[in-house]
Amino acid sequence: MRFLLYNPNSNVALTGELGRTLQSFLQSGDSLDTATPTEGPPFIGSDETICRARSSMAEVLPPRTARTDAVILGCFGDLGVDDLRRQTGRPIVSLWDACWAETALSGQRFAILTTSPFWVERLRADINGHGLAGRFPMVRAIEAPPSAGRAQLLRICRPSIDELAQRGDVDGVVLGGALLAVLVEELQRDTQIYLYDTLRAATRIARALAVAPPHAASGRSPA
Repeated sequence: MRFLLYNPNSNVALTGELGRTLQSFLQSGDSLDTATPTEGPPFIGSDETICRARSSMAEVLPPRTARTDAVILGCFGDLGVDDLRRQTGRPIVSLWDACWAETALSGQRFAILTTSPFWVERLRADINGHGLAGRFPMVRAIEAPPSAGRAQLLRICRPSIDELAQRGDVDGVVLGGALLAVLVEELQRDTQIYLYDTLRAATRIARALAVAPPHAASGRSPA
């Protein structure tokens, strides 16, 4: 399976961290390529930066998808890629896509920790739109600047995870952001509450869609 990891912001260091984390989820014979826009926002946290990120994706992804089977989008949020999916004929799965698709069937309740108040409101709107308020009863933003490094993010996340674990009213915690997705394994060592691994889930779903695309059963080509 040929995977392409696309980081929609211009943070090259984060692309590297995401790629290294994703490598541990690959199987024998898989390959992984990565891509980062040369221009664009280093952090996506507003309607304007979403528009800029979408514009970059429209330029970068189509020429790359001929050499890949599935795209994993390193973003926890809906950037509006349905047209790109149809244009490229490839699965494009964001961390948020994987999260809501799997947890909708899980029967469990999750709190989401995300990276900014903007994403709190954005995610709540998406949750309500998908009818998943019962699955995600709580969405919170951590207090961390976009430039925060790994050590700082770990220090900030731990107390919030501990508080959610002590409350006892959710079954797990989702680290809702590409900056946080690379911290799951390390943070899981420090807590008994389940931390949902969005990057692992996106890899799993992207693989399933690439192996058995929705049109395969009918024998029809996608429109």
